[in-house]
Amino acid sequence: MDNLLGDIVGGMHVAKFVIVGGGHQQVAIAEALFLQGHDVALFGFARYERPLAMQCKHLAHVLADADLILGPTPCAQTTACAPDNAYLNAPYHDIPVCIEDILTQMYEGQVFIAGEVDAATVALAHACGVHIVDITK
Repeated sequence: MDNLLGDIVGGMHVAKFVIVGGGHQQVAIAEALFLQGHDVALFGFARYERPLAMQCKHLAHVLADADLILGPTPCAQTTACAPDNAYLNAPYHDIPVCIEDILTQMYEGQVFIAGEVDAATVALAHACGVHIVDITK
């Protein structure tokens, strides 16, 4: 875990991680980071199968002081209601989470890491000044 993150963030010090959306893998990552002593918050797990102490209800509050935001793989979900990949892959959340809402609440220079990120999400991240990393490329 540390080697992968070190390769991705280029040695930057990460004090706080926010993990948005995803499934069991993201919960396992959050728990591993927490056990290593990192400050970790989870968003998008309101309907997860067990209570998560790191779960937060207000994304804006945790994004404000996050060093690194980890998203799911694939980043977006495609449904009949959202064929354009506009919504975060967050199957355990109680309402759809618009990817644009996440990126526009991030501050310039923050890092967003996810997998299978589409071109529109990359363009939006760049327009918001957010550094985006697709771990599948």
